[in-house]
Amino acid sequence: MTVGDLDVPGSPAGRAYGRFLADNPRFCTRVQQRVASYWACYHGGEFPRLADYPGHRLITAMRAALTQDSDLRT
Repeated sequence: MTVGDLDVPGSPAGRAYGRFLADNPRFCTRVQQRVASYWACYHGGEFPRLADYPGHRLITAMRAALTQDSDLRT
């Protein structure tokens, strides 16, 4: 299992991360906030758009894994 499979619907990585986020919604929210804050403080010049920042792309893919599988939504 690799993070690279995260955006593949039904992949083991997507299901694992989706399950983790379904079980830990406050953690996911906190990480998303921290990613945005870190980008704003340290990487806004290198990545002018938050959507292009690798940390944001990762948390977006993780959230997508949660919404791809109706079994994981609570």
